[in-house]
Amino acid sequence: MTEKMAPGREAVVTMPITDADIKLLAVFITVVRCGGFSLAQNALNVSQSTISIQISNLESRIGAKLCKRGRSGFTLTPEGAEVFEAAKALFAQLEDYRARIGGIKGKLIGDINIGIIDNLIVSPDFRLHEAIRAFKSVAHDVHVNLSVAPPNELERQVLEGQAHLAIGFFPRRVSQLQYEPLFTMGMELYCGRRHPLFALGEDEVTPEDVMAAEHVQRGYVSIDQMNHMHRRFKFTARAHNIEGIAYFILSGHYLGFLSTVYARRWVETGEMRSVRPDVFGYTSNYDVVYRRNVPETLAFRHALRCVREHMGGGA
Repeated sequence: MTEKMAPGREAVVTMPITDADIKLLAVFITVVRCGGFSLAQNALNVSQSTISIQISNLESRIGAKLCKRGRSGFTLTPEGAEVFEAAKALFAQLEDYRARIGGIKGKLIGDINIGIIDNLIVSPDFRLHEAIRAFKSVAHDVHVNLSVAPPNELERQVLEGQAHLAIGFFPRRVSQLQYEPLFTMGMELYCGRRHPLFALGEDEVTPEDVMAAEHVQRGYVSIDQMNHMHRRFKFTARAHNIEGIAYFILSGHYLGFLSTVYARRWVETGEMRSVRPDVFGYTSNYDVVYRRNVPETLAFRHALRCVREHMGGGA
């Protein structure tokens, strides 16, 4: 059947998705994630020429150029980027279908994709290892995949079905997602040993001194998501992960927020100190997030239950 297209674009004939298409799309996803044909050889265990033929076949099937190779490196065309996103969604749906059919038979099968933010392992309340252990004690045939990303990326992965659930600090709330509290962590403002405020007594550091200092901003938290006091900070650096924030603080040029458990190692060795926790300290909430109003697989329900029991005290 021929579809009507916008003026200036050729009409294309829709094609059914075959097993061959799915195999070619899987190759394409691997190539994109590896960053090129040559880098994908080991992952696919085939030669570069074979990969080139497979991508050419996919382009012929779709009717569009998907990627470019040259001296500037491997890049996706706009059509290639669209196919990449659609292919990821397709494979997520296929996996969910497989898991749901298994659930009808009472079987725990398929994949469970979990996303977390970085450096949660330092928290004694983050017992993901215990949740995985409990999950695998029953779900022997389920593959568990774990990824680490900033909160906004985790939310995107959950929304698009690439992750079944994610755990982290989420400064915003997306209406299509469900957020459940798991645990909290104390957050304090820190400076490094070489910072001018480090040598001052606690009572000598004024809020005005803190406001005048340079600060490092967490890249995934916008100014409007901060409380009224933190918005007044002079942010001159940005880091998208906790480790990056620590490097800025240790440089002695910046103040920045870290969890007390994460900063403890440097506090104990005299490399950092907390700055007026009575004024600037706060408690950060960590949630598990998943999609609302989406059919749940048996494996997902079991995984969520294990997370709740081992990090949220049960639900």
